[in-house]
Amino acid sequence: MITNALIISTNPEDFTNQYGGETLINRCLIALSKSGFKMVHLLCSPGEKSNILESLSKVNPTRLQLNYEVNEFHNLRESILLACARWGQNFLICESRILLHPTLLTQLTGITEAAHITYKGVLSQGGLITYEEYFKAKFKVIFSDKRRFRALEGGAISTDIVIVNAGFISKCDFSNFDEFMRLCTSQLRVLPVTEAWWARVHPGALASDFKDLFWKIAFKEISGEFSKAVNSKLSRPLSFWLADLGVAPNTISNLSVVLFLVSSALLLIPEYWAIVSFAMIWQFTAGILDRCDGEIARIRNYETEAGGQFDMVVDDLRFALPMIALAIACYWEGGGHWIYLVVLGITLVVSLSITLIEQKAMRKLGYVSRQKLNVDYIKLKGEIRGISRVLKDMQPIFKGDIRTFYIFCLSFLGEKPILFWVLVFYHAFVSGLALFGTITFPKLLKKSHSNSEGT
Repeated sequence: MITNALIISTNPEDFTNQYGGETLINRCLIALSKSGFKMVHLLCSPGEKSNILESLSKVNPTRLQLNYEVNEFHNLRESILLACARWGQNFLICESRILLHPTLLTQLTGITEAAHITYKGVLSQGGLITYEEYFKAKFKVIFSDKRRFRALEGGAISTDIVIVNAGFISKCDFSNFDEFMRLCTSQLRVLPVTEAWWARVHPGALASDFKDLFWKIAFKEISGEFSKAVNSKLSRPLSFWLADLGVAPNTISNLSVVLFLVSSALLLIPEYWAIVSFAMIWQFTAGILDRCDGEIARIRNYETEAGGQFDMVVDDLRFALPMIALAIACYWEGGGHWIYLVVLGITLVVSLSITLIEQKAMRKLGYVSRQKLNVDYIKLKGEIRGISRVLKDMQPIFKGDIRTFYIFCLSFLGEKPILFWVLVFYHAFVSGLALFGTITFPKLLKKSHSNSEGT
């Protein structure tokens, strides 16, 4: 595996300007760390070493699970040879003037020979960009600005990344990185990668120029239609503001838990203003902040499996906490009717048991997100058995954050028993779907594999 990388920085903007809450230098090392790289050598212009170290010092140490050295260079070629002299294998080399993401880097770790990395599925031909059918639509935004990429002979799009070794460098004669890349273009084989988040930061680019790029990448396409059409309009400015402040996604998730507790506690107050206050705080938290933590994670390259699992816990709490508070409130205010507490206990035990079964099945199948599994389930079911038109038409009515909007609207009736029974129905409905999916999805996968092998 390739575990070493050499990064060249010649522009102070690489470690001063922020792009989606991170400097380019910080983004580069974070992405390399998440992709399994162990050693990074940074070469910078004279007088800039301390500034780069200051920029990197602002990264949470848990996000940089690698070693790095920073040195200033006067002769680029000699400095590169000196830096990689003790590396007995291929290494990655690039400038820090590109936005790097693990989706690209993880595809490079297994390369065994020198190569110039290009983008697969997209070509620049006659000034126009063409895409293969399989190319994901969300990555097309990378090529919406021609200054974000460099086309090679034949139309291939360069990622401005090469895999080389010390022997190759020693045979090259160059004085700057552009000359080095021209040599690589003419002498190295082309190796295309696909489905990757990457973009070149063109000279004079402003951080604001990349907002649409970040938003397209951060936007959650598998969300419900209501969430995409309504909640995203409010979450976008908030997510970018929080990202620029350097707020971590888990901080947002922790805040969401606190707000769910506060809003649910308001339901214990027997006043109409309290239930309206619950509705306002709860809808903001469940509808807007719930999007922000995921959007910030994708904007700032914070995605982790643990973060995804924590987000699912928060999703469960947003309905469980108000249901608990409503059961207590209905018991107190309704003259001690025990039915609310009994139904609450049964609902929590059943839903928790099914959630544990679901989590075990998801881990076995390699899923972290329920939404992603649901999308694949619907797609697979459609391919094998066909999805009814009625089911397709009904999905927008009950999928995603529109369910929280229903609770928000019902709250203004001021009837806590109605809210309680609606939430009980929601838990029963979701638990039933989860259990059904847990049982049937593996069978669909097995049948799909059998069909593929037969074909």
